[in-house]
Amino acid sequence: MATAGATGAAGAIIGAAVPPTFALPAFWVFAVLGVGLAIIDARCRRLPHRLTGALWASSGLCFVVVAATGGGAQPVIRAAGAGFATAAVLLLVALALPGQLGLGDVMFAGAVTFTLGWLSWQAAVIGILAGLLTQGVVVLAVKVFGRDQAASPMGPALLTGWLLAIALTA
Repeated sequence: MATAGATGAAGAIIGAAVPPTFALPAFWVFAVLGVGLAIIDARCRRLPHRLTGALWASSGLCFVVVAATGGGAQPVIRAAGAGFATAAVLLLVALALPGQLGLGDVMFAGAVTFTLGWLSWQAAVIGILAGLLTQGVVVLAVKVFGRDQAASPMGPALLTGWLLAIALTA
């Protein structure tokens, strides 16, 4: 029930905030898969590449359809720039600090900023910063309260940042 509630809440935020274009299904697919990925990451400490790749592909397809039907190429270019820049920077961090950041986190963070980049640069920046800040607060709380010392899953924090950015900027 919690999964259905979280997915429904994410869908409601998107329905209220994102303009009704052919890009809207990309955000709904992201909400459904994103909630699933956050749950998988919380339980298994993994973000499967097939699912994060599906986020990239479905979003890209919807964005290209909008551009091809008269929406212009500028939002697609901005989305690609935001997504690939985020993925590149986090890949460097993951390689520089082995064990601190997984490649699934890198792909998911890139997908977050890819979809948010469609809305605006501001949305992409708010989304990734809110996700990273949320992750930092969670890690700090875990350390302060001495709970599980295993790596904290980043997927839920990134999804939270994504939803917050949509609610604030769309």
